[in-house]
Amino acid sequence: TAPLSTGLLMVFAFLMGSVMAGLVGLYSVAARLYPTQIRNTGVGWAIGVGRWGAVFGPAAAGWMIAAELDRWTYFLVLGAAPAVLAAFAVGFIKLRTE
Repeated sequence: TAPLSTGLLMVFAFLMGSVMAGLVGLYSVAARLYPTQIRNTGVGWAIGVGRWGAVFGPAAAGWMIAAELDRWTYFLVLGAAPAVLAAFAVGFIKLRTE
């Protein structure tokens, strides 16, 4: 495999920082989406699911590297599949009008 250039590495580091900052911002969005009676439970579940991904995402990557799968499989499992699931989940959000 060819080594990554420094510029490309900096672009990916910036993108990952942006994603991580955006995820922190989603806590306030989640608090607004849940009704007051179940807000703590809803936000707690959202944070818990994020922690689950933080634990099992690297494990899945390690398994795929050990299995010597191709790069498209990495993309599909760690990139496209979660994006499709998230898009599907957004369809279930019912926004409240105040």
